[in-house]
Amino acid sequence: MFSLNNDWDRSFAELREQMTQLLEEFGADRSSPSLVGWGKTWPRLNLADSGDVLMVTAEVPGLSEKDVNVSIEHGVLSIAGERRIQPPEGYSVHRQERDSFKFVRSVAMPCEVQADEATATVRNGLLTVTLPKVPEAQPKRIEVRTS
Repeated sequence: MFSLNNDWDRSFAELREQMTQLLEEFGADRSSPSLVGWGKTWPRLNLADSGDVLMVTAEVPGLSEKDVNVSIEHGVLSIAGERRIQPPEGYSVHRQERDSFKFVRSVAMPCEVQADEATATVRNGLLTVTLPKVPEAQPKRIEVRTS
């Protein structure tokens, strides 16, 4: 019976070690913006095409326009940001579940855009980037005639 308990303890120790290693591999570190989203790209975004304009929307909860940087270079849109969590002046921290973090997300555009005409706004935790397409990339209507 004694050896059964030792084997059981050894099995749990190995399991605990494997779980720790697994959590480390999947980004359970303090620089991760969300432990709930292990293995997922952050911030989550959508890319929509209206024909003459591309619109990218990205979730950036808790960030303001001062916390987010948007750039486009060689057809790649980059969104970078940082959230800093500091206690109010005169307060000390007793529990901190919301951490500071930095992020960068880059997305290749499906066509050429007019970078100098692009706009970006943050409202209610949603970043919206509007990128007008160059005239050559906009859809052309082809008239159909009878022969």
